[in-house]
Parts: sequence; structure tokens; C-alpha cells
Amino acid sequence: MLRAASPGLRRAFSCFPAVAEPLPGDGLVLGCGSNVVDLFFRVKSMPRPGDKGYFADPKVLSGSVVGGVTLNHLAWARLLGAPTGLLASQGDDVHGRAIRSKLRELDVSTAAIDVRAENTTSVSHVLVDSTGERAILMAPASTSALDAGAMELLFRGAADGASMLTSEVSQLPLSGVAWMLKRARKLGIPSCLDVDVPVSVATREAGLGSIQELAEVVQLPTVLKLSSISAKSLFRLVGDGDTLVRGSLEAAATQIAAAAGVSVCVVTDGSKGAAIGLGDGRTSAFVPVFKGVHQLDATGAGDAFFGGMVAWIHAEGVPTTAAGAKAMGRVASAAGAACCEVMGALPVLGQSEARMRELEPRTAALLDRRPVPAHAAHKHAGDDAADGGVARAVAGSTQADVATAGLVSKSLCAPEQSAAVAAMVSAVAACAVEGSGSPAAQVIVTGIGKSAAVAGRLSASLRSVGLRACFLHGTEWLHGDVGMLGQGDVVVAFSHSGETAELVALAGLVKSRGAAYWGVVGAQQSSMHGVCDGVVSAPATEELLGAVPSRSIVAQEMVANAVVGGVVEALGVTKEAFRANHPGGAIGHSDRV
Repeated sequence: MLRAASPGLRRAFSCFPAVAEPLPGDGLVLGCGSNVVDLFFRVKSMPRPGDKGYFADPKVLSGSVVGGVTLNHLAWARLLGAPTGLLASQGDDVHGRAIRSKLRELDVSTAAIDVRAENTTSVSHVLVDSTGERAILMAPASTSALDAGAMELLFRGAADGASMLTSEVSQLPLSGVAWMLKRARKLGIPSCLDVDVPVSVATREAGLGSIQELAEVVQLPTVLKLSSISAKSLFRLVGDGDTLVRGSLEAAATQIAAAAGVSVCVVTDGSKGAAIGLGDGRTSAFVPVFKGVHQLDATGAGDAFFGGMVAWIHAEGVPTTAAGAKAMGRVASAAGAACCEVMGALPVLGQSEARMRELEPRTAALLDRRPVPAHAAHKHAGDDAADGGVARAVAGSTQADVATAGLVSKSLCAPEQSAAVAAMVSAVAACAVEGSGSPAAQVIVTGIGKSAAVAGRLSASLRSVGLRACFLHGTEWLHGDVGMLGQGDVVVAFSHSGETAELVALAGLVKSRGAAYWGVVGAQQSSMHGVCDGVVSAPATEELLGAVPSRSIVAQEMVANAVVGGVVEALGVTKEAFRANHPGGAIGHSDRV
């Protein structure tokens, strides 16, 4: 009899031990499979055999993204309350460090990752042409060496302490996948397998193993997830000569579940929805996609769906009824939909949780069950319960701020955002007071709520370095103050959500008067992105209590500092000029300025 994670286990993780990371495998949902750094290269056209191609960007590299089927689904499952960890073989190289840093940011344990100087971290080279078409060259590197023998040697100890094991058919050798699933059976814990590629890709192009090995692998997990494309070819391996039913995704899912001997089979079909069939060959459920989803990037939606399934099973157990299957499917579908609304395949902390709550109320119970991250729980000897709780809260808040700082730093250094900041600085610097003292133009910084506090500070800092700048609260514009705007003025609006109604509506009025409208926005996509002349991203980790403006303020202040620093550089502001604008207080009397 397979056992799901017990309620006692789940309660244990609500008071995580105060260590940097949990011990390898200690009650975690452990996944092993693809974990890569995607390197993006812009090319003038896709190369053909024998051709000499050219990069479109002189810098060659236009960006990099951490991801991978297994890494992605562990991140989404973690967001939905399941304590997760990655089993992987990585190098002590720049790509390995990037993956491990991202995992820690998302609170996915890295304690069981095998890191060695002789290892090479998996990398994917993505070529993108001017039309948006892309070609991908995979380099599985050390992941391709994780066969059954390597898995036994490296990960048996961690796996034996896990509450669930997950894997996928993508980069990991099939013998390594089989080891994971057999180990789960021996331990009596659930296992989940994601198969997103047809038989020919797995056994030929990817070279993961033989057809016989693949046939064995798909009959080992507790829960088997397939894409509609892979379902047809895989059924031939386990269907004993039968034909997979056509016209009904639900019937196909139950047919595969019964033939493979798994407890649950899930078949996803993109925008058509997903079907869940139970192993009795009769019980099924259909889960349609959510309406009103604004698809920005469908990359990783299937991985997020799988992560939602894993989180549900960890919390509620493997579904045994149609109602349970439906509930699991809706949570998984909400994760997939939320993934479609952000760039890339990983969740955006804060934004992704909020979107899942909107789409499916059942996600709230999982999100609220998420424990305090291990790295945020620092307890000091001698603290009593109350003081220890305060100390952990303070440490956790500081760690969250640091994580946000890392996000913003990485964002501002990315080519597109670096160009956006440079353009904003150029526009703002043009409003410097001329030598005669007459202003060329003015900068008006605006916002609502806590964003208004940041806006006010930026306007003050800009004045101190010689710009004609002022602050105006976002609610005042439509009550006469728009009359201050003139040709060449620059308005900078702070909005973490990018959906602040007053600031979205303001765009038309600003532009109609010949002024520029810039936004500093936390969300990756929003209404502000569609109405501003340019947007600088201020990404943040989850807010305090999920709602109290805190991390977003850190992110906005970092962008404000970047703008001031850029203006100082662009205008060549000297210490003497700054002191002339700030003759009072300690600064005015300090020799350091």
C-alpha cells in the first residue's frame, strides 16, 4: 500500500528546523531530471547545413534563464506548500551556481545536489531569429550520466528520507528514472512521472534508453502524466495490441491508467484542457482550461501543471475518486495558467500566488500551508519563545529583502532592462537646470500608497543633484494638477502591480501634452506596460503576509537609486555641485562630500 505524506509530516514542516537547509531528503519531495541554464542567442537567420550564420547582437548573448522540466515543477510545488528538493549532478561552474542560487531563492532545497569540479552543468543553447522562431540545442552534460548505478551511489541516502519522488522523461537516462520509481515503491511512498516526449524522441533523438526500458518506466509510477502527443505512442508499449480510444481524452486517460497499471494517469492537451483517469479503468474527470488567462509565455505551463499535481498529492494524497481527481486537476490547471501569464517557466513570487488564488480557491489552502523558508528561520541559543519568534521574523524579513535585492540587481543587469534604465536616465537628465538657471523641463514623480513614499524620495534626490523635479500624489492629477505639464516634461510613475487605475488612466493625458511617461513596475506584464513610453522592472519576492508593501519598496528604492546614480554620471555632478544644493545639516558641513 502506497502512503502519501502524513498529516504529521506536514505539521512538522510548518515549524522548519532552524538550519540553513533541511538534511538531504528529510521529508522532502525529491525530484531528479532536467535542470539547465538556457542561453539565448539572437541570430539574423537560422543556420542551415553548410551555411555560415551571423549573430544579430554584437554581444552575442542576449540573456539567460534557469529552468528545466524537473526544476520547474519542484519550484511550483514548493510555492504550493510542498517542501521540495532537487537531486542533480552539477559542476562548480557559473551555470551550476546560477541554478543553485535560483533554487535557494525559490526555497527548493539544494542539499542533495552532487557538486564537483569535474562535473559539467546542463546547458541549452537557444537561437532566436528576427521573427521569433527558435531552435534549441541541448547539452545534458552531467545529467546524462545519472544512470541507475550513479543514482544508487549518489542519491540513495537522500531518497530514503523522502516523502515522495518525482522524475521525467527528458534528459535523465531511463535506467536512472527507473531507479527513482522502483525506490519509491520499495519505500512505500508515492511517485510521479512526467512524460512530455514521444517514444521516438526519448529512445532515438535524446538517446535516453531502449524502447523496452521506456515500456518498463511508464508502468512504475503512482501517477503518470502525459501530453496528448506522447500518449498515443506510449500506449502502444503497454496496450497489449489494443487501440487507444479516440475522441475522448477522459476515456484515453482511463485506458492508459489501466493498461500501465498506475493509480492515476493524466493526459494534458494544451488549450483543450486535461483528463484524469484512475487505475480502475472506469473513473475519470475532465478539467477545462481557465478563461480570461492572458497568455504571455506558455513555456513551462505543463511543468507548472505537474508541480500543482505534486503539491496536491503531498497535501491530500493520491486521488481515488472523480471528485478528488477533479480537485487535483483544477489546482494543477491554476498553476499552469499562472505560469502562462509570466515570462519563463518559473513562478514569480507574489504575482503567481495571487493569480492562483483568483483562479481556483482550493489553492489557498495549499499556499497558506507553505512553511517558513528554512533559510529564513534563524534561532539563537538562549532566546525564549517570544524573543525567538521575533528574531526569526526579523531574520526572515532581512533574507527576503536580500533576495529581492538579488532579483532587482539581476534584472537591471539584463540587456533589455539595462537599456530601459539608460533611456529613462537620459530622459530624466534632460530636465537638468540650465546654466542660466532657467529650467528646460521638469520631472514629476508620482505614485499611490507606499509607492508614493518612494516617488517622493526620488523627486527629492533628483532636486539635490540639480534637476527641476517634484512629487505629485497619483490621486491629484485629475483634479487640476495635470495643468502643470508641458512639452518635454517627464513623468515617472511607481506602481508595483502595474494596474493602479489612476496611473494607467493618466498615460493619455501625459502624452497629449507632449510629456514622456515612464513606469517603474514590479509585475512582468501589466496595463502600465501597454501605456507607458518605457517601463523599468522592479521585481520583488513575496510581500510580508502576502500583501503588506515591503519587498516591493526595497525593489523600487533600488531602481530609484539606480536612476539617481545614472543621472549623476550623465550630468557629471560633482561633490561641490551637490554640496551647493545641500548646504544644511551634517552633509553640508561634512568634508566627505
